[in-house]
This record gives sequence, structure tokens and C-alpha cells, in this order.
Amino acid sequence: MSGFSEFISALGRSALLAAGLALAAPVSGALAQANAPYPSRTITIIAPLAAGGPTDTTARVAGEVIAKELGAQVIVENKPGAGGLLAADYVAKAAPDGYTLLLYTAGTNLLPVINKNTNIDVVKDFAPISRLIEAPTAVLINNDLPVKNMKEFLAYAKANPGKLNYGVQAASDALVIAAFNSQMGIDTQPVRYTGGAPVTQALLSNEVQFSFFFPGTAKSHIDAGKLRLLAVMDDKRFPQSPDLPTMAEEGVPSFKFVSYFGLVAPKGTPKAITDRLSAALAKGMKTGEPAARIKSLGMEVVASTPEEFGKAMDTELARWKAVADKAGIKPE
Repeated sequence: MSGFSEFISALGRSALLAAGLALAAPVSGALAQANAPYPSRTITIIAPLAAGGPTDTTARVAGEVIAKELGAQVIVENKPGAGGLLAADYVAKAAPDGYTLLLYTAGTNLLPVINKNTNIDVVKDFAPISRLIEAPTAVLINNDLPVKNMKEFLAYAKANPGKLNYGVQAASDALVIAAFNSQMGIDTQPVRYTGGAPVTQALLSNEVQFSFFFPGTAKSHIDAGKLRLLAVMDDKRFPQSPDLPTMAEEGVPSFKFVSYFGLVAPKGTPKAITDRLSAALAKGMKTGEPAARIKSLGMEVVASTPEEFGKAMDTELARWKAVADKAGIKPE
């Protein structure tokens, strides 16, 4: 009997040892993954709008730069919906390990001003990496509209209240057009789309009559005489479109809207990772083919530090909250 007991005891010890090894395996695997050099697997950049527009292009340029500078595989995944909230919520809830990033737009920053159901803090729930690009927006119209300049456009809108449709491609657009309508004393109707490419098609088909675009975004259609830029919404002319007048130069009330795209990670992402990504973007985006692609869209590379971008996120949110309050715009 004693031999049998010893056998059972030994068997029990073996089982416990095997169980312990089985439990230790995932823990050691997790530790190994945590201690692996960054990046050691695929990085995903989530873009909040549909493929084909400047948001998507910026995400892909940033991905290509990160891939080149850090030797990583980078993919871009488009998650349009809810004015950018779907993408922002997805990334805010992702693991803070540097492998899921968000192409953060002016629209993302303005989500709480527009959407009362926003369940994330668009500043505190993210770790800033870099403010990648910025550009003033310009008023773009269907060329069949019987106006030749900004002053004539506003006169036409006032004479036809509620008859002009405006293409909305991001959360910020809804706020900007409401503030624009209020300041200019006009009544135009927003029509929502999932990105810049669908808005361009809507402009071409006259489904909408105007929108706000980066000056170089629809260049081929402008050159073909199908669309027309009226004025840049900034206090100075845009260097890449020197012939495009400002609102003030057109003799109408000045209205400023400088848009931007940046890159953020979930809150809690190690600073060593965000700093490394920021340095890679600053090195790779300002020259060569990446800079040329951004410039072709009428945008300008900024490639800021995480600290500079974080400060800008705070400043922009405060500014547009004040604009919304002044115009009587409430979250919906």
C-alpha cells in the first residue's frame, strides 16, 4: 500500500507541476511581449473618415513614414461613423501599447461641442504624438452656382434662404457651418457624408452646392472648370494658393478655420513610445515624397512634438466651445 501511496503522491506532484507550468506560460509570454523592443508587431492607424480623402491620405503618408523610419509594418483601417466618434472611441479603449493609433482631426477635437452623447474625453483619453499637418480651409462651390466671388455668394445665399446645401464630412464641419451661417446671416442646410471623396462627388453632381475644403484637395475638378474656390478662411493668403483671396480681401466678414490632422495613442501609452513615433514623423514627413504628397493637397507639414500637440488640442477645444456659445450652438 505504501508503494501505491507514494505513486499517487508523485502523480499529484507531477500534476501540480504541469498545472503550474501551464499557468506560467501565458504570464511569461505576456512579460516577453511587454519587454519586446518597440515596434515588434504590426501598428494600426485608425482613420475616422472614408478612404479617398485628405484624412485617409494623411494617415497613409504617416504610416509609410513610420514604417520606413522604425522598420515596422503599418496598416491603415478606416472606421467612418458618428462624425468620427466611432474611431475615437475604438482607439480610446485600445491597449496603450503603441500598436493602435488614431488619426486625430479637428473634428475629433470638437466632438463634445457637437455630440452630447460623446462618452470619451477627446483630450484626456489620448496621448498626443504629433500634430502632423495643418491648412486653412477654403469655400469650394459647384461652378454652376451663379456667383463669381464671395460677396456674390453671400448675397445669393441671403436671397435663397434654405436652398443651398453644404457637404459635411466631419464633426467639425457641422459646427463650423453653423457658426458660419450665424456670422454671415445666411441659412444653408448641412448634408452629411462619410468623408472628403463622397463630398466631392456630391459637389460635382450638384447634390450640395458648397463645402469647406483644403485648397488643393479638388484641384483636378477645379482645373476642369467643374468646381471653384472662392476664398480662404484665414487672415492671410495660403502660400500654396497665392491667387486665392482671403475673406477680408473679398469685402465680407472675416471667418477663420484652420484645420489639422494629428496622431494620438490611447491614454497611458508609454512616453518612450510616443516620443519615438513623434521623432520618426518629424524626420520623415518634412522632406521628400511625403512632404510633396501633403503639399499637393494644399496642406502644410507641421510634425510637432507631443507636448506642442497636447497644448494645441486644449487650445482648439476651448476656442470652439466659445464660438459655439456665442452662436448659440448646442450639442445634439
